[in-house]
Amino acid sequence: MKDGFIATEFIDGEHLSASVITGKTQLLLTVNKQLIKIDNKISYEGGMVPYHCDREKEVVDIAKKTTKVLGCRSYAGVDIVLADKPYVVDVNPRPTTSLIGIIRVMKAQIADLILKSAFGELPRSVEVDGCFTFKKDDLFRL
Repeated sequence: MKDGFIATEFIDGEHLSASVITGKTQLLLTVNKQLIKIDNKISYEGGMVPYHCDREKEVVDIAKKTTKVLGCRSYAGVDIVLADKPYVVDVNPRPTTSLIGIIRVMKAQIADLILKSAFGELPRSVEVDGCFTFKKDDLFRL
């Protein structure tokens, strides 16, 4: 291996993310499917918001535990490969690309929720209506 590179095991599974806002309490916004293309390289192609699967509770639980253990505050996106168990592969302590879909399907205002996480209590849940799929190539046209 070349100097300056890190190699990790490839885990085959479903590419997901969970969008969480954390303050005094935690609020799941959505679980999302990441559209990943794997050929000679791995590339992010877009996402589907929200994404429901049989193991959604497991994904939500690990995302919330991860943001709590890391001390995340405000918005965080937790990237997970769901295989025999959920593998956290990245934590983004900032709004992520999934926000493009979340703001189209979530009834609450994201800025209001972020402020509530800093200065008050978050609601127990948010209302989500519909589904939004976006492609990387379309992002500049949205």
